[in-house]
Amino acid sequence: MSKTWTRAEIIQCIKQDLLLDRLQLGSSGVALSDIADDTPLLDGGLGLDSVDVLDLLVSAERTFGFKAPDPDRVFLEQTCRSVSTLTDFVLSKLDSAAVQAHAG
Repeated sequence: MSKTWTRAEIIQCIKQDLLLDRLQLGSSGVALSDIADDTPLLDGGLGLDSVDVLDLLVSAERTFGFKAPDPDRVFLEQTCRSVSTLTDFVLSKLDSAAVQAHAG
């Protein structure tokens, strides 16, 4: 059985494991306290580029165990606008996976 994630756990994982550790923002001077739930990930904010955002999404897929649709620019900009929007997307994917598991 897969882990049941709370919203707070997903947010913490995205901030610490994916952004600070995986994308190595911590080694470029970003602290956990610098990342609010609504901090923009692109354009200003943390200033991630499209490759970073794609890496973030793939890391989220692996960490939380879901498959995202093939991303285009609009999808990435909307889904990865902030930690909060990415968390909402992860929760929606986890909820749909749970529904499918119970239907099977």
